[in-house]
Amino acid sequence: MRERVLLLLLLVLLVGGLGGLWLSLMPQVAPPRPWRPRPAPSEEAAPDAPLPASYTVELDGAAGAARRRTVAVELAPIAGRAQRVEVVYDLDAVTRPATLEGLRKQADWVSGVRLLLGEVGAWRLRTSRWGLLEGVGILETVYNRLDPDLTNPLRKRGVKDWPGCGQGGSVATCIDPGQYLGMDSDRALRPREAVPDEAELLAGLDRAVAAWFVFEEALLGEITAGATSFVHLCGGAAYGQAQDGCADPMRGPIVFRGPSVWMPGQGRYALSALAAVDFEEGPAPTEARAYVDYLLGSDAAAYGEAAVR
Repeated sequence: MRERVLLLLLLVLLVGGLGGLWLSLMPQVAPPRPWRPRPAPSEEAAPDAPLPASYTVELDGAAGAARRRTVAVELAPIAGRAQRVEVVYDLDAVTRPATLEGLRKQADWVSGVRLLLGEVGAWRLRTSRWGLLEGVGILETVYNRLDPDLTNPLRKRGVKDWPGCGQGGSVATCIDPGQYLGMDSDRALRPREAVPDEAELLAGLDRAVAAWFVFEEALLGEITAGATSFVHLCGGAAYGQAQDGCADPMRGPIVFRGPSVWMPGQGRYALSALAAVDFEEGPAPTEARAYVDYLLGSDAAAYGEAAVR
């Protein structure tokens, strides 16, 4: 009798151990990300309270004030408010020649705007009807890389932080050129040389600064569902396909991706397409809440296979 009990206990332990091993080798799905708006800088302000008529991005002393440029941001298509905000910024801070090491010491907005110039380009920022959304989404991926709940949702051991994005990181340090390849380009480091057309450069900069303002003030909440990376897909006849051998790489959608399923055998998360913004040539929308309506109707799953291959 005693031997039977011991044998039964051993059998239970063996089955339990094998079951635990089997479960540990099975892919595990990260919990779905709820929509979570990014906190606005001023928690005391009512959500629909009018913003100041003028918003000044950090200027570099008296010299910066002398080189100031202003871009008007209409809030109707963004937040449904019949208000215009004049965003003032230091033009020289985002156009003078820079080095990667130097940018890490700059204000976050400088690195953010140059990131958009490098990854998207002045032409696409200016030309795309949804260029503002694309810019805000890219900035969000940087912000999201600073959040361990988004980079490692199942809290798996051995998952490293993105370079420069760990504890004590900032937007400026988290924009690593090894990940955001456009940051190590003439468009980001020497924009006046890369874009000799002054009108195009200024128009692209204005759109990038507007995107930073919308991102910083959390006027659209979080639009990428917690994405930590993105990919541009092909345009033209191959619209939405992977860019391998793409004949029109500048006019395709951008897809925002994030970790979803833990793959034990590979020690990493698989990526899922979480949000997408199409490329559509034309002027920026002016209709009330146009950006919100667009986001509600967009479908990242349509590009999912090409975006995560």
